[in-house]
Amino acid sequence: MPTFEEAVAFFEELGDRWELTDSLIPLGNALRFSGQKERARGYYLRGLDLIVGAGNRQMSMGFLFLLSALEGELGRHQRAVRLWGAAEAAREVTGAVAPPVAGRIIGDPVAAARQAIGDEVVDRALAEGRAMDRDAAIAYAHEA
Repeated sequence: MPTFEEAVAFFEELGDRWELTDSLIPLGNALRFSGQKERARGYYLRGLDLIVGAGNRQMSMGFLFLLSALEGELGRHQRAVRLWGAAEAAREVTGAVAPPVAGRIIGDPVAAARQAIGDEVVDRALAEGRAMDRDAAIAYAHEA
């Protein structure tokens, strides 16, 4: 992770927001998969804010999927599913296609939630997430 942290610091120093954002994803993933989930969450949120500020709807959706996966791993299944619903709705609007590796990195927080909290709660949470506009979804992602 030191290499990823060095890349983040380097791109911050340069003021290169695109490369900075692109560096936050692998840093967040490395922290997430090494068990440092709250630190990962901070980097995902930072990337989300940068990309929203740049007006990139497709990439902001990707951060929502990453945050959904993280929330599910933390056992916060309703939050995971709401974020998933918001990201899915955004994907439909933008027409974005997930890269093949995304499924392996993100997993299936909806299926995990169905096992943990049941279909009815999951279906309601998905609908709530899909009903969120982008600003509401981003604000929700930031809630603790």
